[in-house]
Amino acid sequence: MGEFMHAMKSYVDWTGDTTLLSKYKKKITTMIERPLLPVFRDSTGMVHNRREFWERTFDDGYELAYQTWLIQGLRDAADLAKYIDAEGKSAHWRAEADKIQQSMLTNSNFKLIDNNHLIKRRNVNGNIVDTIKFKGWKPDAPAKVESLSRLMPDATMALPIAMQLIDSKSELASNTLNELEKLWNARWQFGGYDRYNTSSQGDQPGPWTFATTFIMRAQHEAGQFEMSRRSLEWLYNNAGGRTGAWLEEIPITKSQECCSGLLPWTTAEVSYFLVHHLLGIKFIGNQMTIKPMLYPESSPLKANLRYRSGRINLEITGKKDVRHALINKMKIKPDKNGAILIPKDFVSGNIQIICND
Repeated sequence: MGEFMHAMKSYVDWTGDTTLLSKYKKKITTMIERPLLPVFRDSTGMVHNRREFWERTFDDGYELAYQTWLIQGLRDAADLAKYIDAEGKSAHWRAEADKIQQSMLTNSNFKLIDNNHLIKRRNVNGNIVDTIKFKGWKPDAPAKVESLSRLMPDATMALPIAMQLIDSKSELASNTLNELEKLWNARWQFGGYDRYNTSSQGDQPGPWTFATTFIMRAQHEAGQFEMSRRSLEWLYNNAGGRTGAWLEEIPITKSQECCSGLLPWTTAEVSYFLVHHLLGIKFIGNQMTIKPMLYPESSPLKANLRYRSGRINLEITGKKDVRHALINKMKIKPDKNGAILIPKDFVSGNIQIICND
């Protein structure tokens, strides 16, 4: 639900087309409300189940990725409520998202934080889930031969940072990214991040491209430009990056040599990174904002993007703080957060972001 509503929010923001929402409004409203049913939740407000993000099955627990996507999906649903005739539910969905986030970050017994960094999972009894018994699927996979299988760190720990559900400049974000560095070159020397602790891999050790994009997006939001640049350059130089068609993974065990295929997910994540994080084009409600986050070594750049029925010709003159913008020759100063608010009647044309350098 969360990923679908986030995709729909992005689609509506960029195209202005709401026909899919209006056509299937009853089904979509039912889908939004389904995770809020009591069978999936308890007094914490968080959702719990046995299936984790990467499709393995454990004891009943609270999964960080599920809370993250439910929070994001409910907030996106609230923004889209008018298109599915559910405006009366908008405040409720926002309140439920806030409740889940509060529990996820502060509940005294069940918060998904330990040692001041995010964690992947807790069982419903409150115990952190890290060591597991999981035999995997391939005869030479680590989970088959390791005496101890661990879950953390897990690349999904980056998602609340990338999606700005926590302060990306906080100590919590910094500590979490430090933990995730254990996934870089876990059992190899050519770079890239594994999707989770290699000892519990059910099929193969080796770097995963979309897991690397999760962490890259979080690194960039946290201002760790040297690290996000390393991740981006690895994606460019490995696994099909120069063609723009990424392999799902780079296996380093024999049983997986034939099984790594092209994956559209990574292509979407890289596009998302470039537009959302690097160019800094985001939507708050239905308000487009632009706050570029270019690399320190970046030159001025130009981009041409489809938007609604027209196009955006974007020019960013530098890499430091935004001084002002010229939007079809109209001068606009940044808000208190340093972002340019694009007029809601903007359809197409030229946007020039003037930076202090």
